[in-house]
Amino acid sequence: MLKDLLETAQLTKGACAKIIGVSPRVLDEWIAGQKTIPAGYARSLSELFGTPVPALARRGELPSPTQMAGVWFRMREDRVSATDRTYVAVLRRLAHSCDQFECATTGSSPSMMWRNVFWGAKRKAMDETASPAEQGRIAARALRTERGLSQGATGIGSVFRQHLRHLGVLVVETPVPDSKIEGCSFYVQSGPQAIRPSIFANSFRSSWFHRNFVLCHEIAHLIFDAESEGASIDFKTEDESSIGSLSESVTEQRADAFAQEMLVPASVLRHVAQASGINWKRLEAEDLATLVAKLEVEARVILRAAVEGKFLDAEGAARAQTLDYRAHLEQLTERALPAMKYFGRHPEKKSDWLEKRTATAVGVPLYLPPSYVQAVVGAVERGTVSWSKGAELLMVDRRTFMERFGDRVPGIE
Repeated sequence: MLKDLLETAQLTKGACAKIIGVSPRVLDEWIAGQKTIPAGYARSLSELFGTPVPALARRGELPSPTQMAGVWFRMREDRVSATDRTYVAVLRRLAHSCDQFECATTGSSPSMMWRNVFWGAKRKAMDETASPAEQGRIAARALRTERGLSQGATGIGSVFRQHLRHLGVLVVETPVPDSKIEGCSFYVQSGPQAIRPSIFANSFRSSWFHRNFVLCHEIAHLIFDAESEGASIDFKTEDESSIGSLSESVTEQRADAFAQEMLVPASVLRHVAQASGINWKRLEAEDLATLVAKLEVEARVILRAAVEGKFLDAEGAARAQTLDYRAHLEQLTERALPAMKYFGRHPEKKSDWLEKRTATAVGVPLYLPPSYVQAVVGAVERGTVSWSKGAELLMVDRRTFMERFGDRVPGIE
């Protein structure tokens, strides 16, 4: 079945071999049935394709949706490139690594709270008379209420990731420079029985404020669409400055409305604007920067919410969209700083950020999340994780791990 899995996923043998850490020749031998797939590599292939280990050795049986992760069937769309598919494979490996590391260091299985919480939000939104956008808004209100996020009339961009992780959701943000993928969501196997939802946002040339919207958008797909489709993949749009709906698709409109209501409900927008002395009729760049900093989401989402909430008319929003507020925003929050300006303020972080978080064993350029790298190396230092396992989790060979972190981890030879 391995040959059929590769063909169904439209993943090249070279990319697959690189990701799981074998030579293309060895992979060919497994495909031809000339050699048995070792248990460790069988688990890696199972994680990659979402296929049970016993099924990998079968021949003459085409993979079905029940034997393969749904994300691979979504990746067969014409607009998806070979590079996109390779990155999805790498992201699946990274999600599995994050899950393994979390389980190894906590000594417990991941939370399954997401099942009841997501189902509860979906159940409340399933009003057949409501539009897709209204369904998204209802679900967002339900999730905000359940997680206590409606209690403070302020932005939630700084806190919602931790809430999602508490529910058991894997949240990954890292740059994938050569891919058009902006965000995606899929499930990964966690142990023999459990599954975990994973969401990803591409941080390449993307602001933290924009990624807040992307991640919430992907949560909406998990709530509404994952049961039927198994995965979601969203691509960068040509015009990222548009105030209107980002898509004509029903599922995308619902996900957009969900993300907007999660981040900028009308009541919070009204409170923040009043507390900040915002005059909507004379909105200036400083005002827009203040709204972005306090609501913790990009300006286009705020302006779209302002139009829908009758704070602004379409003409006022269009004028506000032309305001250059970036310099003012950089004075209000470091989250708005471009990388080089940030490193200028914090030069001690440049080495860890750029030089020690590159994955070298996956075949494509990939920077791992800095917090993940620091956590893995810290666990190796404490002896919770072996240094060879640390190298595997960071997707580097043992020599590279030794060169990067040998001075911090005693006993590496």
